[in-house]
Formats: sequence, structure tokens, C-alpha cells
Amino acid sequence: MKNTAAQNISSVEIILRSRVFNSYYWKEKCFGLTSETIIDKILELKYIGGMNHSSNQPTDFICLFIKLLQLNPSEEIIDEYLSDPDLKYLRALTALFIRFAYPPAKIYTKLEKLYCDYKKLVILKSKGYAIIHMDEYIDSLLNDEHIFEISLPKIPKRSVLEENGELKPYVSVLENELNIDRNKKEDKSESENESETEEEKDIDIFKNLKIPDNFFKNKKRKRSEDKNDKKEKHKHKHKSEEDNEKHKKEDINIKIENKNNENKIIKSEEKNKKEEEEKIKLPDLDPESDEYWLELRKRIGIN
Repeated sequence: MKNTAAQNISSVEIILRSRVFNSYYWKEKCFGLTSETIIDKILELKYIGGMNHSSNQPTDFICLFIKLLQLNPSEEIIDEYLSDPDLKYLRALTALFIRFAYPPAKIYTKLEKLYCDYKKLVILKSKGYAIIHMDEYIDSLLNDEHIFEISLPKIPKRSVLEENGELKPYVSVLENELNIDRNKKEDKSESENESETEEEKDIDIFKNLKIPDNFFKNKKRKRSEDKNDKKEKHKHKHKSEEDNEKHKKEDINIKIENKNNENKIIKSEEKNKKEEEEKIKLPDLDPESDEYWLELRKRIGIN
């Protein structure tokens, strides 16, 4: 059976727990999280690790791990967390949760499936950041006594569980792939032998055939004609593509030219209109005076 939430928390060292509970991230970011909303926080993770020695604070990863132990999600939810290989930090956090919360047989069963995951993870160590792969991380969870300077709960060796009948013998993914490759090679060699036998039969039949003297000459001539036809078709096709490209360019040039002409006409009309207005425009005279009307008659051409 899976541990309770209280058992999960008690399996973590008390010093680490107290540091997590007193940290800013725990108080501000982990309050009120559920098994659904915690995913959003996990997707923000950029690295895995235990303590940040430069600030002497627990990492966001380990705070969310403690929160997950508190939430103690159902096995269906845990399997869902593991299902998406692209969410690598969600997988890494869930794997650590399984290592603390599940019985030994289930730990091996669930975590060994991740041996075929080779994604890179950024890990914060005491001397700085480093890169490890998911399969290395899983191997450390199953075989080491500590990770991120945290003591892991003790579990029996796999061989002991196999002897007790709790686990079946382990078959690695690589072994399955090797068996598949071996079977493919055997099938390929069998098919090659069959094809060789068929070729020999064809040769025997061919030997017994009476071939006309000009058979190969005609064959060669036809091949040459086909080759020439292909060249001509390719030439015509290339030429038509060039023509289409040329036509497109010409169309674009015509459109640009028409647009320029329209702009010239508009500018010319505006210029003429301005000149007309300048012609008609009168000096600053009193509209009621005789001088104003004499000047206006001159401008519009009336004697």
C-alpha cells in the first residue's frame, strides 16, 4: 500500500523540512496548491536540486516535492504526471515522489519504465549547475542512498524482490531492441536467400530464351529516345517556369508604372488647381471698392 501524507513527510529529514517550511517560496507560492494547480508551478522549474548553497535556501524543486508529499495524489494522477515525456521536470519530481511514497515493488515497476528517457536535466549541485540525463537520475533514485544531499528511504535490492516473487526478472529496453534487430536481420537474410533463388531461376529461363539479334539495339535506341524526350520536357518545363516568372515581373512592373502615372496626374492636377487659385486670388482690397472689382475682372479676363 501507498504511504499516507503524514508518513511521506516524516520520511524526509527534519532539518530539510524545517528549512522548506520557513522558506519564502513555500509560504508565498505553495500555499493552497492542489494536485492540479501544482502542475503550473512545476512547469516553471528550470532545474532540479536540494539546497541552494549560495543563498542557504531550499530550491523551488524541493519545496514542490514536499508539497506533493503533502497532497499525496492518487496513483491515477501520478501515472498521468509520468505520461508526458516532454514535461521532463514534472517527470523528475514525480519520480522522486514515487521513491519516497510507494512500496519497493511499485518503485521498481514505475521508475524502470523511465530508463528509456534520455532527456537532459539541469541539476544544481554544491559547486554549481551541471547536466545529467533522465536515465542517470532514475538510476540514482533506484541504486543510491542519497540524492541532492538528501537521504533516500531504504529499499531492498531488485534481486531480493525477484527471489521473493514480488517482481519478474528485469528485461531492459536495450535487450528488447537487440532482439528486434536480430529478428529483422534473420528475416532479411531469409528474404535475400529467397530472392537469390528467384534470380537463379530467372537466369535459367533467360538462357533458354531465343533473343532476336536486333533486340538490344532496339532497346538501346528506345532508351536514348526516352532520355531525349525527358530532356525536351524538362527544357520546356523550365522555359515555361521562366516565362511565368517573367510575366509576373512584367505585371508587377506595369502595376508600379500605372501607380506612378496616377500619382503624376494627381500631382499635376493639384499643381494646376493651385495655379488657378493663385491667378484668381486678389490682393488685400476692400470687396466694396471699385479697385477690387476692376482687379477681379482683369484676373478672369473680362474687359
